[in-house]
Amino acid sequence: MSIVGYVILYRPVRQLFYSGMDIVKHSGDDIAIISLVVVLITVVITKSFFKKGSPLRGGLPSGHAAISFSMWTAVTLLTESFIPSLLVLIMAVMVAQSRVNVGIHNPWEVVLGSLLGAIVTFLMFKLFLP
Repeated sequence: MSIVGYVILYRPVRQLFYSGMDIVKHSGDDIAIISLVVVLITVVITKSFFKKGSPLRGGLPSGHAAISFSMWTAVTLLTESFIPSLLVLIMAVMVAQSRVNVGIHNPWEVVLGSLLGAIVTFLMFKLFLP
């Protein structure tokens, strides 16, 4: 069943991906590193605001999910290539799922961490690159 879905959906999803790459143009790798640092700082500040968990363990949002989805967004915007983006997305989802499976975070904390990482990184690329 999944082979049929792959055959049917691969080409349209790939086309959608490449057409979306026109939104962001890149000129350097520095923004990726800077955005990782900004995401990490944002996670620690958010955790201290909600006073749940410690800055580096548990609480809202999931730092692991935020960092992994930040990396996915950076890889997507820097490579503009479907396969690397898909592979890093799978890794990010696995990291996020592992945080729920281990019981350190609930699904809501992981989803918010994922959104935080992806959105902050996207905004960093959008704001600081031409």
